[in-house]
Amino acid sequence: MCDEVEIARIARAITVIEARLIAARHLRLADRIRLLESEKRRLEARLVQLKTKRFGLSLDTSCY
Repeated sequence: MCDEVEIARIARAITVIEARLIAARHLRLADRIRLLESEKRRLEARLVQLKTKRFGLSLDTSCY
């Protein structure tokens, strides 16, 4: 999968998780909040990794 597509997919997933976090916090669902925060951190780390590769260190031009 091209990095740009994966970056967009992850960004959308983070947005969905943020909306779910708002609802979980409103309902005070502690276990759900921890799970969502963990998933959000994992996705953010992957996003940083992809952006670094795409805009910084990568010489891969297969997506062009």
